[in-house]
Amino acid sequence: MTLLDVFSDLKEFRADNHRYPLSHLVFIAVCMILCGADDWKMVSKLAKRKRRWLKKYIPLPHGLI
Repeated sequence: MTLLDVFSDLKEFRADNHRYPLSHLVFIAVCMILCGADDWKMVSKLAKRKRRWLKKYIPLPHGLI
């Protein structure tokens, strides 16, 4: 079982117009926290640096914000 599999059962609570599945956002957040991020700004900053690595596991057709 992969980390993405664990998050795939999360209940979606957002509006229907979201760009990415909730499981992908949680995956990014957890991975970046494991890499040392301690707030949302750092999660975003690290995710941009690790974009190539993240794309191995999840599609990022809209890029990272």
